[in-house]
Amino acid sequence: MEHKIGNLDNSDTSVSSALHCWSKIIVNIFSTEGDQKINVVKQVFHISKILFTPVAIAFLLFMAWQNWNVVVHVFSQAQIEYLLVAIVGWATLYFFYPVFLISLSQSWGGTLRFWKVCFIHVNRLPARYLPGGVWHTVARYVDFQKNGLDKRQLVALLLLENILSLALALLLGGIVLMFSQVNTIWLVPVICSVLLGASLLIISLYMINRFVLQKTCSIRIATYINAGMILAVYWLLAACVFILYVYALFGQSEITESIRIGGVYLFSWGVGYLAFFAPQGVGVFEFVAGNLIHSELDLVSVAIIIAGFRVVILSADILAWGTLKIFMLLKPNR
Repeated sequence: MEHKIGNLDNSDTSVSSALHCWSKIIVNIFSTEGDQKINVVKQVFHISKILFTPVAIAFLLFMAWQNWNVVVHVFSQAQIEYLLVAIVGWATLYFFYPVFLISLSQSWGGTLRFWKVCFIHVNRLPARYLPGGVWHTVARYVDFQKNGLDKRQLVALLLLENILSLALALLLGGIVLMFSQVNTIWLVPVICSVLLGASLLIISLYMINRFVLQKTCSIRIATYINAGMILAVYWLLAACVFILYVYALFGQSEITESIRIGGVYLFSWGVGYLAFFAPQGVGVFEFVAGNLIHSELDLVSVAIIIAGFRVVILSADILAWGTLKIFMLLKPNR
């Protein structure tokens, strides 16, 4: 039951098409020269990503070499049981995330099915590691189109998946940090993240229904709220996995500090997502989290250790994808 990704350059099914559609709508509201400005923005994004990614990775590797003794000491003292639970926990999230997408599709007659969405999500995990950081999403949405979603529904689903993830991460993470011990220099960004997250949650449904779906198959408010609650639970569980990772390397903390660590993860992920020049927030996520996590180590060492969480995610991807492939070999007709 192997699915091929298909033509990733197809403008009707690629992520580039969806993002182009959304940006064109917004730019054309304010300008009659929308296409020209969109091309300039796309070129800036493309060049920024090409330049930033290798620089960020090279910097992290150089800093790891500079702080090698500290990093090795921390990882040598790691509590393996927490790392293993974190890996399994993250892999398990892949069976929770489809519930969010399925809940949104209810407005269109529930065209997506749980096990099919799980299969698509896990089967396309290797595409996550292709240059650019968007190909896992591209591959998934190509498969979604094959399962009955039309162009407008695909674009709406893509935008809501990304906008709501960003909004909830900023809102939940910001609220936690607002009520915890945060350095004064971070207070304004934290407050801004809460305001931005709340604003996105409020306006997204109207914008999607008005400019993308155009009332032909609008998403109901009740469906939107239900999907948002499901996605919020997903991100809270993801934060718990990050807390386990921090436990493994820095030791257990009191409940209030553990909640704060979860807030640090959500806020840092949101800031990394906003950094359009950094695919998957590489470098930015680590820097922000390294600043906010309380530790006796210096910022660089903490940031490098936080970068190790990406290895946990990679391990979870291998576990989930490998399990799926074994299942497909044992049950080829399923």
